[in-house]
Amino acid sequence: MVSESHVFNLMKQYYDGGGIAQLQFDSFNNFLINGLSSIINEEPTITVEISKNRHYNVHFTDVTVDKPYLIEQDRTPSPITPAACRLRDLTYDAPVCVNIREELIENGEIIETKSHVKIPIARIPIMVRSIKCALHGKSESSIIKSGECIRDPGGYFIIKGKERVLITQERA
Repeated sequence: MVSESHVFNLMKQYYDGGGIAQLQFDSFNNFLINGLSSIINEEPTITVEISKNRHYNVHFTDVTVDKPYLIEQDRTPSPITPAACRLRDLTYDAPVCVNIREELIENGEIIETKSHVKIPIARIPIMVRSIKCALHGKSESSIIKSGECIRDPGGYFIIKGKERVLITQERA
């Protein structure tokens, strides 16, 4: 049988080693780095038939997620922080971009090729303090200047100005 003091010692080590949000960070960061790419790579080529001997091949490659930014009324992009999203009732999200290559193929020969670099295909909510968060890797003074609490561990999302948490569940 495990002693109560041993259990509390293990819990203390867990919370000191990264805190309760570390599991959330690890999972979300892995999704941003590996998960999105594997989703796109499952169907890397789309073929669109034009006629019997002509078709387009569309290839998606190089998935990237930018840091969160906001497009202002004058159409200029500006970086945004979680605090600004809370104040302005915005979603703290970032664009998911891919490189796209189009090929027009006629009778098995490539007639025309077009490449498009870093085309936004979606926006994804960004977890506060994850690798794509504006606060990631910042100093304490910089975090305070951006309107955040240095004791806030993160691990949650901001949707329409409200903090939202994903609850992890284990099923037997």
